[in-house]
Amino acid sequence: MTDPGLPPDAPPPDGIPVVSPIAEQPPPLPRVVRPSVIAPPPSRTPATDLPRARRVRQRRVTVYPRQVASVLPLLVTLAAFAGMMAVSFGQGVYALFHEPDLPNLSEAQIKDRLVNEMLVFDGLDTAIVVLGILIAGRPLARLAAGHRLAAWALAAPGFVVLLAVNLGYHQILKWLINPYPDPDAPQIIDIGLTDGAWAILLVCVQPAVVEEVFFRYLLLGHLRPHLGAHGAVWLSAVIFGMAHLGNVPGWPVLMLLGAGLGYARVYSGGLTLPILLHFLHNFAVLLIDHALTP
Repeated sequence: MTDPGLPPDAPPPDGIPVVSPIAEQPPPLPRVVRPSVIAPPPSRTPATDLPRARRVRQRRVTVYPRQVASVLPLLVTLAAFAGMMAVSFGQGVYALFHEPDLPNLSEAQIKDRLVNEMLVFDGLDTAIVVLGILIAGRPLARLAAGHRLAAWALAAPGFVVLLAVNLGYHQILKWLINPYPDPDAPQIIDIGLTDGAWAILLVCVQPAVVEEVFFRYLLLGHLRPHLGAHGAVWLSAVIFGMAHLGNVPGWPVLMLLGAGLGYARVYSGGLTLPILLHFLHNFAVLLIDHALTP
């Protein structure tokens, strides 16, 4: 501090430092910000912006578990088919063991036994199909592969062709197996159109609904993600033909019929058309058998 007795502009005495009344402040130091310990999550780069190698590797990681999961409904469906085959085999064994009793029964008693037998075994098949749908779940919904009106329009001539092929094939089989039938041989008694409502229910309605729900809805629907539309149609058609254990010689034409019904399902986008075609096919067979029976 300066001496109050000296004038303001007087030089300072020797040896005494001059102190400014306003001390100079040093410049502030730059503020150092400590980085956060937890880094923000990295931004997810879209798959389309990644190189091809990384994009393929990322797609495999995300899609592969869903592919594994989609196999499980198909396995459940195939297990249901195995159960249906076991029921058909059991029905054949039951008929074989009770065949010696048939000569002692009248025609009415034989038909009553056939009706009761079909009610039991067809009921087991229906229960297996319902259980398979509950466990395997509904297949992925898909739109019609073609124009629905075109599918319905082409269904009529396709139905006529398949029916003619079926009848002609079985007629050729009869000529090859038994070219000279014995007129005195006992006739095979089966459920026919004369049995009324039971014939319509057990031969036309039940197979048309239950078989189409299983083969064209459940099986074809769960095969389609793995094989595509055409592969699923033909594999389900092969399985459909093999399901008829009581008509092994007719497997080829039954597989062809199953393929036609499968394409009706794919191109119409629903089950109404294949169920209707299946019903009309079986009903036409009943009518023709009734007309040809003496």
